[in-house]
Formats: sequence, C-alpha cells, structure tokens
Amino acid sequence: MSILNAVSQPSSIPLGLMMPASEHKGAHARVRGMVLEQMVNFDPLSYVNARRSVFDVFLVGTTGEPLLMFFLQLEDARLVWLANPAEPTVWAALDTWRANGSVSIALSKGSSNTHLFVIPFRQPLDASILALRRSNRLNASQLTIDSIALLITHGIHNFEMPGLPVPASSTACLLHTPKVDQVLKRLGYSPEWDAAACAFHACFVGDGAHHADISGMESAVRHK
Repeated sequence: MSILNAVSQPSSIPLGLMMPASEHKGAHARVRGMVLEQMVNFDPLSYVNARRSVFDVFLVGTTGEPLLMFFLQLEDARLVWLANPAEPTVWAALDTWRANGSVSIALSKGSSNTHLFVIPFRQPLDASILALRRSNRLNASQLTIDSIALLITHGIHNFEMPGLPVPASSTACLLHTPKVDQVLKRLGYSPEWDAAACAFHACFVGDGAHHADISGMESAVRHK
C-alpha cells in the first residue's frame, strides 16, 4: 500500500450496513436474509408506496479490479452501496437475495425514522460479475481505497441506467464489512455513529498504520 497524500484524504467516509433481518424486530416475514441499510437525507416514509423500484448489481472501477455497486432506485430517489468483492459476506448476501428473488432494504433518516422495503431481484447476474467472484487477484485493501476514491470524486454520480428518471436525490456509501473495517482502521479511520449528524461514517482520527495514495486515482476516476 502506498503513501496517502494528506490533502486528498477525506475527513469522513459515508458507510452503509448489512445486517440480518432478525435485527429488525417486528419486520414483515418478507424481510429476509441480509438487509442493506443506508442513512438518507429524505423522508423514507414518502417512498413506502413507490410504484416503481429497481435493484441491480453493476461493476465499477478505477485502475484495478472492479468493485460491486449495489444500485437502488425508488421513484426519483437513487441509492448506491459500493461493495468490496474480496469480502465473502458480500457474495453470501448476494446468493441469498438471488435465492429469495428479492433484496430487503432499510432506509433511515435520523435515529427513529427507519422504513423497510422489499425490492424484487430476479434478473440473472452478468457473466462479468460471476467471473469477478472467481478472480484470485482481489485485494481487499486496494479495493477499499478505490471505493474511497470513487466516493470523494463523485465518480459514480453520473451513472445512468436507461429507462430510469433523473434522480431528485442521490446518495452513495461504502458498505461496511469485516475486511473493509480492518482496512479503514489501518488507514486511520474509526467507523462510528454520529448522533448529532444522524450519520454512520468512518471518521479520520489519524495514527493509521498505513496510508494510501488516492490522489492518482482521483484523476483516473474523473477520466473514466
């Protein structure tokens, strides 16, 4: 891992979660498997009766192996989770969603306003995603650094999916998993819940054992 340019290092990184459905007490029986969670800046209640919803998985990347992008659009709200393909729990969750034919989502605004959604997920995965799973070149550290670069350069904000309306709101985060947690701590970040901001993010506290040079990746992302 190379040396991080301190000017490029973000002070915080937005994080998403993946928790078992059993953690959501009183949830409908259709909420199964691992639940994708994200903090949002809109009222999720207004989308409970959304007539149009799309969940899909794509590959995105910078200079090395690609990342998994979990993509959700509810009417005009778009949410993205960048997932590390070197993380076995990510593939296990994906297997469960495919077996269930749906993915369960928890969207929260504040600490007491959480709503659950069950989104159909029946389309087959692209062959390139299946090939990535078999890759023996996946490096959790580098892939986490690539994710941070994409987030701070807004490299995925211009992603377009044919047939979907331009989103009125769009949020993106790094999916917090065990390997990602280890890498973030080595980079000097502390994943934490910020009660004042009602946000779950990795806050830079310094003293990381290593730092990463994402300055070069920023340029690569902008020219993708």
